[in-house]
Amino acid sequence: MRSAGQWILLLLCMLTACKNPNTPEQTAVKFLNSLYNYDFEMAKSLSTRNTWSILNIMDARTKDIPDEVKQENVGKLKVNITKTVPETDSTYIIYYTTEPDFQIFPALRILKMEDEDGKPRYRIDISSLDSLSGGNDAFIEEEILPIRDDDSAAAEPGSGNSQ
Repeated sequence: MRSAGQWILLLLCMLTACKNPNTPEQTAVKFLNSLYNYDFEMAKSLSTRNTWSILNIMDARTKDIPDEVKQENVGKLKVNITKTVPETDSTYIIYYTTEPDFQIFPALRILKMEDEDGKPRYRIDISSLDSLSGGNDAFIEEEILPIRDDDSAAAEPGSGNSQ
């Protein structure tokens, strides 16, 4: 016979196993912690292939950091999810703050996928077109002036005007 303590422990294990530990927010926290701890293999396991090129660049740029320095970061990042916004039926945008400040992305896009058992799995989806510093910062805003007729004539080949 099992003791009452063993039954309680078994019951607690079964309850925690039934709870889905894979939510968009938990995925975001794990991903950010893995980046902060230079664990790019873990970050890849939490992300889509679109994200891997950025992670490979980050990994290559941090190869020279000594392991002792990398170990100093472990367990020190506190992530606070401030807002989860459904973008589509299968994507969420996660807004967050960190302590210490480690916001290399203004927000994280989470893609909802299903595993072979039909259970939802969430993966970070950052394309190489997303800016590391803030989304639309990658685009240059400039004023486009209209073309004047005399400018286009000067640029035409064989017009006699060469520049």
